[in-house]
Amino acid sequence: MEKEQIIMVGAVEAPVEDEKYNKWYNETHGPMLLKYKGLLEIKRYKLVTETPGQPKYFVIMIFADKKALDGYNNSPERMAAQEEVKKSWPDGPAKVTFGGRYELIKDLKK
Repeated sequence: MEKEQIIMVGAVEAPVEDEKYNKWYNETHGPMLLKYKGLLEIKRYKLVTETPGQPKYFVIMIFADKKALDGYNNSPERMAAQEEVKKSWPDGPAKVTFGGRYELIKDLKK
């Protein structure tokens, strides 16, 4: 069985107030990305206590396996979402401070 794959992205701040940014991500951007069959879920987090140098927002995108993640970047679903981002946020939706692709080592549960 192949291991789950994820993309992690951290963003310092949105260019507008949190409410507008989160409404857009939750109601427009996220659902557009989730149309991609291999993307199983998107988990969004917001920093609870402001910490200098730490991203304010953190996203984890969970893919079924390596094949699903490999096909994601050039998928029609992602391309459509990126085009929508350019229309909604000409200067970008947020300043991304890091991003990476990771493979599950072990899923520890209680």
